[in-house]
Amino acid sequence: MTAAGPGDSRVSDAGGHRRLRPLDWAVLLNGALFGAMVALFYWDRFEAHRRSANVREFFVYACVFAILIGWLWWWLRRFPVRWRLLIAGEAALLLHFAGGVSIRPGVRVYDVRLLPIGDMRFDKLVHFIACIGVGFIVGVILRAYDVRLKRLRAVAMILILVGLGALWEICEYLVVSNFPDAGVGGYDNNMQDMIANLAGSLAYVLLPERWRASFESAPEEAGDDRPAAA
Repeated sequence: MTAAGPGDSRVSDAGGHRRLRPLDWAVLLNGALFGAMVALFYWDRFEAHRRSANVREFFVYACVFAILIGWLWWWLRRFPVRWRLLIAGEAALLLHFAGGVSIRPGVRVYDVRLLPIGDMRFDKLVHFIACIGVGFIVGVILRAYDVRLKRLRAVAMILILVGLGALWEICEYLVVSNFPDAGVGGYDNNMQDMIANLAGSLAYVLLPERWRASFESAPEEAGDDRPAAA
């Protein structure tokens, strides 16, 4: 295994001033979208169906989510990021945002059952898709540092992605332990989320290498003449 640091990929205008890159715009727009979702959908739903305890629960998740997005922005902005990676990440975020919308009193999109097998709700689809998207992000970082896993790549990526998913489940457990009326579910829900994460990680490693490279490679590697995102 070898590692090397990425080069400086800052983007400046003709006057030498730093300007916003696609990744910066994506973070700003999704921050605004999240604020709009809270104002238009989430807050009323929590007040109507979950009461004050779940408003506190929502506040915890919102803070953790904001910290994660901020950390990813800070970390990824140093790397050249392809447009299609941003689009894939946007698709996963939109699925997550849509999941919290109520479709009828007391029922969210997240609660919709997709398959009559176990508890295959919309929530599991979000875990599955998000795990593939996180795989692309991890792949970008590994390529940027020239980390070569060779034959262990598939196993290492599965363990990394399942491990990252486990960190989120630990966060959910801490919320459930401290807020008796929390609505994320118990042990069964956590394990089903982990299974969905495992399925997503398997789907990621089974993708053809050229497909993964089309999301993870730096724009200059693939001859992409669009401006770098970091």
